Amino acid sequence: MFLDNIDIDYVGEVNYCKGDLRHNSRVEYIPRLCSSEKDFENDINGLKSSADLHFLRREYNDAKFIYESLYTNGDVRSSLMKRDLSESLARTHLALGETEKALEIAEKILESTPDHEDFKIVALCLKIQVLQTLNQMAAHRNREMKVCLIQLLTLNPNLPRYWIKLASVYESSSVEKSGRCLLLARSFSDRKNEKIAEECLSRFSREHPTVDLTSMRKHIKTGDSEDEDESKEFTDIGSSVRMKNLEESLSKPLTEAETNQTDQIIFLFESRWF
Repeated sequence: MFLDNIDIDYVGEVNYCKGDLRHNSRVEYIPRLCSSEKDFENDINGLKSSADLHFLRREYNDAKFIYESLYTNGDVRSSLMKRDLSESLARTHLALGETEKALEIAEKILESTPDHEDFKIVALCLKIQVLQTLNQMAAHRNREMKVCLIQLLTLNPNLPRYWIKLASVYESSSVEKSGRCLLLARSFSDRKNEKIAEECLSRFSREHPTVDLTSMRKHIKTGDSEDEDESKEFTDIGSSVRMKNLEESLSKPLTEAETNQTDQIIFLFESRWF
């Protein structure tokens, strides 16, 4: 963003030596920052930044107004900006407690970018966050959360906190799979995250003393080495054509047949990691 009133003020005598000018520029330069919303009137990026600032200040209604006006603005043609506005608007709806609207936008992002892995990861993270905010998760929502986490970890398994979330989802149905998710979280953790993973494992051990985590740890799969005879469908699940076709079908309302496809996604993932 360029402002018309930026200049350099000097408090001493003006020197014409280049070295002196550079020194004055560094020491005595006073930036004139924008202080009015009018600076953003015809600047799409500036308006987006203004909305982001409202969001950071927790002025969510003001942020929502600007995000919505930009989202419906025909001059915004960049797919990247559109995706960014969609995500920002969804997070604003979420902050205002408008969970269903946030979920609707997250699903639209998934539908509109089925082949763009980066956008898909962002949309899945957003959808997971939305589902987490629901106070009482119905059975179909719990399953939806599991599938979202599985899709996300299929695209990028190096996300320990999402393995921890998946462990929580599995805990009510299979403590063994829950424990394996925590072990995988520990395996993919760096120094910053390993303490959290260890704390989760310690809690799990106290609550489920019959589960032998030590034995499970020896056989945990991290993707570093695979059996040469193992099917490519399982060794490279992220790029598997079959897996991608199954994932794309999930963007549509689930029929009975498509529910079976969801079961297949879960089966393929569990076969790969458990």
